[in-house]
Amino acid sequence: MFVLYVVSLLYTIFLHGEYATSKVFHHKNQSKKPCTISKVFHHRIRSKKPSIELGTVVLYLDQDVLFKSSKSIEGDQKYYRYHIPAHLSTQAQAMLDKAQEIKGDYTVAFKKDTKGLQLTIGFNPSRVGIRVDKFNAITRHKGITFRLFDRKVLKRMQGHKPIIHIAHNDVQSVFIDCGHGGSDCGAIGCNSLREKDVNLQIGMELADQLKKKGLSVTLSRDQDTALAIDQRTALANQKNADLFISIHANSARAEVSGVETYYVEPTLFTRVDDTNLAVDESEKTFLYLKNKSKKSANLAYSVHSQLVNSVSSYGTLNRHVRNQVAQVLHGVTMPAILVEVGYMTHERESSLLSDRLYQKKIADGITHGVLSYLGRC
Repeated sequence: MFVLYVVSLLYTIFLHGEYATSKVFHHKNQSKKPCTISKVFHHRIRSKKPSIELGTVVLYLDQDVLFKSSKSIEGDQKYYRYHIPAHLSTQAQAMLDKAQEIKGDYTVAFKKDTKGLQLTIGFNPSRVGIRVDKFNAITRHKGITFRLFDRKVLKRMQGHKPIIHIAHNDVQSVFIDCGHGGSDCGAIGCNSLREKDVNLQIGMELADQLKKKGLSVTLSRDQDTALAIDQRTALANQKNADLFISIHANSARAEVSGVETYYVEPTLFTRVDDTNLAVDESEKTFLYLKNKSKKSANLAYSVHSQLVNSVSSYGTLNRHVRNQVAQVLHGVTMPAILVEVGYMTHERESSLLSDRLYQKKIADGITHGVLSYLGRC
């Protein structure tokens, strides 16, 4: 048997010019219905600041699926190929080209065939570590995430102490993401109110208030323009923002109303494979993500508390701080929250969200929350 194995291995190397292995990941599809990939994201992290994270590729699916993986070596490059047996939605197909990467610390390539989608990630294993997780998204979709880490930065972490630490009094810049825009209207509320307009108006008011408090502010958009989620996260990372706040308005049944704030906790992700990360490196990546999540949670509770106080006179319902995987929070390196400022589909709340005075009260609350988080009030 050993001789047969060696012969088979030598044949594989002769045939492909590389060493290859494969495995199956039990992200299992229990339904007979064909699986569909609905969205594809690539969160690029090109920051001047040292970062453990190099980038993240994310696939959204309408159900769990069984997918296979194979690994190969070509020179100093290692290639991980993931085959996902799922159809591509029209939206996902349009997102593939933008999600590919042909240069940098790693490469990302997609190949479609009759059986599904193949994702190939190439990298130098001495420099880059890769980790695969699955998660349940805030949209109720299933997700697979491929995180890439800088192994050199991981090695510089002393014990379990992260080298990247932002003290509250060091925060100088805030990135404000005004959700949706352009052809993406977001939720449509009562009296045809569009979420994208509400988000922009509140976001710009919030930017003005934070600037008056001495903070540097960058907006994802300051007009009615379209911007993909991974473009927003890439811009925030590129700008080296210290905090990230995404403004949105919600929709649901007509009787649902109130404000809520989200952040992402690493325990929401279930590890599928750590691939080339050593045990101590894996622990360090989790510690890093946990540290960022703790800061995000502190920011979320601070902002939400002040927001609820600011709009309390209007009888606005407190729907509390929530922990969910929102994609726009998944791709940034800094503490990040998403604020749902109300429900567009609630008649009274929709009317309030269109009122500039109420919008200012929301911005007041978020501003005081940020200042409270920074210990400035």
